[in-house]
Amino acid sequence: MSHPRHTLTVLTSCLVLLTGSTATLAAPGTIAQSPLFLSAHVQPNILFMVDDSGSMDWEVLKSSGARTAHPSYPDSGNLDFTPDSTAEKLELCHGYNVLAYNPNRTYTPWIGKDSMGKVFKDQTIYSARYNPYTGGTISLKNHFYFVWNDADGDGEYDNGECPKPSGTIKLSQCVKLGTSKCVPVESLPPAQQTNYANWYSYYRKREYVAKRALTQVVSKSTARMGVSFINHRGTGYSIPVKDVDDISTPIDPIARANKNQLLDRITKYDSSGYTPLRKGLDFAGRYYSNKYSGTWKTPILPASKGGECQQNFTILMSDGFWNGSFSGLGNTDKDGSGPWDGYSYADSWSDTLADIAMHYYETDLAPKLNNKVPMTAVDVPIPADSSITTMHQHMVTFAVAFGLNGQLSSNPPSRTSKSSFPWPKPSKNTLTTVDDMRHAAWNGRGEYLSAADPQELITSLEDAIAEIESRTATSSAVTFNSTSLQAGALVFQAVFNSSKWSGDLIAKHVDSKGNIGAEAWRATTAGTATGLDDPGFSWSTRKVYSWNGSKGITFDWTNLTSDQKEDLAMNPDGTLASQDTAKARMRYILGDRSCEKSSSETCSVGTFNKKIFRDRDSRLGDIVHSSPYYVGAPNSPYPDNIEPAPYSTFVKDNKSRTGIIYVGSNDGMLHAFNARTGVELFGYIPKSLSSTSANAGLHYLTDPTYEHRYYVDLSPRVGDAYLNGKWRTILLGGLRGGGKGLFALDITDPTTFDETDVLWEFTHNDLGYTFSEAFVVKLNNGKWAAVFGNGYNNDPNGDGTAKLFIVYLDGSNVDDPIILDTEAGNISAANCNNPSSDCNGLSSPALADLNGDSTVDRAYAGDLHGNLWAFDLS
Repeated sequence: MSHPRHTLTVLTSCLVLLTGSTATLAAPGTIAQSPLFLSAHVQPNILFMVDDSGSMDWEVLKSSGARTAHPSYPDSGNLDFTPDSTAEKLELCHGYNVLAYNPNRTYTPWIGKDSMGKVFKDQTIYSARYNPYTGGTISLKNHFYFVWNDADGDGEYDNGECPKPSGTIKLSQCVKLGTSKCVPVESLPPAQQTNYANWYSYYRKREYVAKRALTQVVSKSTARMGVSFINHRGTGYSIPVKDVDDISTPIDPIARANKNQLLDRITKYDSSGYTPLRKGLDFAGRYYSNKYSGTWKTPILPASKGGECQQNFTILMSDGFWNGSFSGLGNTDKDGSGPWDGYSYADSWSDTLADIAMHYYETDLAPKLNNKVPMTAVDVPIPADSSITTMHQHMVTFAVAFGLNGQLSSNPPSRTSKSSFPWPKPSKNTLTTVDDMRHAAWNGRGEYLSAADPQELITSLEDAIAEIESRTATSSAVTFNSTSLQAGALVFQAVFNSSKWSGDLIAKHVDSKGNIGAEAWRATTAGTATGLDDPGFSWSTRKVYSWNGSKGITFDWTNLTSDQKEDLAMNPDGTLASQDTAKARMRYILGDRSCEKSSSETCSVGTFNKKIFRDRDSRLGDIVHSSPYYVGAPNSPYPDNIEPAPYSTFVKDNKSRTGIIYVGSNDGMLHAFNARTGVELFGYIPKSLSSTSANAGLHYLTDPTYEHRYYVDLSPRVGDAYLNGKWRTILLGGLRGGGKGLFALDITDPTTFDETDVLWEFTHNDLGYTFSEAFVVKLNNGKWAAVFGNGYNNDPNGDGTAKLFIVYLDGSNVDDPIILDTEAGNISAANCNNPSSDCNGLSSPALADLNGDSTVDRAYAGDLHGNLWAFDLS
């Protein structure tokens, strides 16, 4: 639909440039899709506690299917490339042995340098390194591997899916079997030969996979990092936490040297001995609390360098069951020493891995520092205590289990539950110790990650680092329910946590002196069944609305438009999913969590039953730039004679109107919450969010590889207006960095709001990302309108100039708006990021009534070129 440019007929369309700049400034460039202020924080401390027990030297790690099919076969030892036993043959097939060569994987060298200072590089099958760090080579030309035929396509090994030929198998016998069963390495194309040689040199041992994963995350990190080993705690190749940020500019040569040293220590260690995981984790806690008797001193920074806010993490990595002795802490997760233990954290046993994690989580590791560590979504005291807003210095524990699963398949359902959880009793050298790793991560407020194969180990470690980096900041915006502080006053605080991008709206009491008191409610936990994350909350009864291009609709499959349905059907790989998959995504947006990857619920939407959607910490998404807006009784300063119906009558009739907080969230909705109870009344999903682009649209919110982007990120604006012979209260909302659209809702009676109260949505070729807030005004032509700037980056179909838009609230000119064009700016190749483009855009206007008649006469707005424009609307 075309939108022609207008001049005003009733109004005078003259522009006055008040101040300007002759310099040509660059367009805003690519709009950032995550909060830029999160980059400014004190670096966290991260200590890797690595399993260097003898089992890490093994080249066999049975898959879960192999353990089921062949429980008596060994899960240890090294590979035999002239196998004679059945187990040895199966160990050369990656369906059975997850460490075996997998032709579907790409194997790359470790990151770092060997003992001679040479960068690790691709290997050749004729001279592959036996140990990448120390050197020494071996010929692999007589090697071969067995082919896994996953007959039922379930991704799990079943008996008979890997070849088990009789007799001793050498290269000649492999050739006779044929490449459908056995593949000689020398017969592979050159690129695959290199891939095999890289696997042999860098991946065939459990220890080698750990080194590959560790070097990858360390090389990319800007955190403070160190490494220790469970059998060489603070000794041997261990290295304390240091600054390794050699990525930021300008380059820090000390940090670069620290990183190179850390990479060197990781690639040179050897594995032997038993598995004292408990002593390893306890060492990490004593190190952080400065109670280690050796040379290592606490890495927590002094207050002058940000130590009061610094977060501390230990990532515990192991492939096996813990053993060895440990005592002295007791049953810390049940001793009631603070608001952080008990309930789902507790068990009945002492000196477990979970007890150690709890001890160093609830203990102040640096008593001389003020307690200013930011609280994240997992730092929940029980019972709730609104007086705790920051925490003491503590250790967060992550646990990464390689190749093993315990008896448990999931964590407790909630951190706020006052119910217990059936943690099994840990017994050394059994699967229950793997459950103890899970329990330790739960108690230590980290995450438990289980990796079934080498690639999953690398991914798990990257996920742990990403989670740590995301926990370094939260933010908030506030509003009040009154312009004066009196009895019953509340302050409403919108918050977000960058861990999994969750949000919340919190109400707190305020006394007459402005002192903020106890928490009144949270939108996520408003009651037993009314808060968005309460156990009894019903997502299916939520009132959520949208727009179909001509009228408001309820957000359900029957009413959605074809482009909204296509958005929900879009898969991460660009293909279109089935209708049932699209419906499952729609239900996810509405709050159904049954198909999230870690859900304990049953996922069933027609034929769709896969738990593949992104895990969320909350149904409420992050609230970043959208400030909460309180709307109670009407209070605009309009005189009674501005319209035929007196405004004072409208005020009187609505003096007891239910107070509502409106706020936009990056879960795709504008939310309306009851200001007294915190209960959600309704939500609105703008149609303009629909997109089939890979990293946009509602479907992207369900993508497990989701990286933050904005959706409904603009602060709403509300005003009273006279429409169709009645006074109404109108909300204007937009997307900010989330897209190029605005919407208008009639919120006169929020308790009865439905699809008929959706007035319109607005998009336009010359509308950019809607960073400009829209304002409700009466014009001198008698019409009530929304006035707003055209925002930033109005490509690909705009002309790059800064413009002021005027859209009538009754929707009569939505398809043909009034546009006041500054004609400042231009676009090249339909792309504002093109170096030849000089795209401009208009920001939020300030409006003025010059003669006191309650109609707007001037609009003032700045543009990206540094100009301030005055628009004569008289």
